[in-house]
Amino acid sequence: MTEPTVLVVIVCLYLFSAISDYYKDTSYNSKIFVAGFIIHSLLVIYRVVKTGQPPFIGLYGNLLLLPLLIVFRLVFWQNQFSKFIRRSAKIFALLILGAAILLPASMKQPQTVKPALKSIWMFIHVPAYFLGYMSIIIALIFSISILMEKNNDKQVRKKLCTEVKISFFLLNFGMITGAFWAYQSWGNYWSWDPKETWALINILILSLFFYEPNLKKRAWIVVFTFLSILFTFLGVNYILPGLHSYL
Repeated sequence: MTEPTVLVVIVCLYLFSAISDYYKDTSYNSKIFVAGFIIHSLLVIYRVVKTGQPPFIGLYGNLLLLPLLIVFRLVFWQNQFSKFIRRSAKIFALLILGAAILLPASMKQPQTVKPALKSIWMFIHVPAYFLGYMSIIIALIFSISILMEKNNDKQVRKKLCTEVKISFFLLNFGMITGAFWAYQSWGNYWSWDPKETWALINILILSLFFYEPNLKKRAWIVVFTFLSILFTFLGVNYILPGLHSYL
C-alpha cells in the first residue's frame, strides 16, 4: 500500500468517527478512531525511518505531525472534552490532513537538511512550538464553543485557561531555546528575522488573554492568536522570506 493510499485510509477513519459523533456514541466509533491514530502514528514513524529526518522537517511532515498531536490528545485525554470539542478537534485534524493530501508531489519529497538545522536545539525548539500549536488549536476550539454559546460553564473557562497557559509557556520556551540555537548557528540571539518577529507578535497577542476579564473577549484573543500563528507558520515563509524560510 502506497503512502498516499495510507493517508487516504487515515482520513476516512477519522471522517467516519467525526460523522458518527453527530449521532450516538458507539464502541465501533471509538475503535475506528483509535485504529486511525495507530495507522497515522505508524505512517509518521515510517517517514522518519525512510527519510532519516525528524517528522517536523518540511511542510508535508508538519502537516502530518500536527494533526497526530491533536488526535493523541483526544485518544488519551478524551474524558476532558465534551462531544462538541472532540468533534471539532477531529474536523481540525481532518482539514490539516486534507491540506497534506493536496500538496504537490514535489513538496512531499524529503528535503535536504541545512547545516544550521543539524543541532540538538532542533529537537527542543521545534517540538516545543508544535506542542504549543496543538494547545492553541484546542484553546481555539474551546473559544469557538464559547463564542457560539455551546457551553460557557465554569469547567469550559477553566480548561480554556489551562490550554492557553500551556501554549503560552511553550511558545515562550520555544522562543528562548530558539535564541540559543540562533546564537550557536549565526552568532547572535536575535536578528529581527520575519519569523522571529512574528513569533514574538504571537506571544504578545496571547499575553492580552491574561489581562482581559471578559470571557468572550478572551475567546476572541485566542482566535486572533491562532490567525497570527497561522500566518507565522505559513505566510511568513512565502511573503516575508528570511533565515527561517526552509519549509
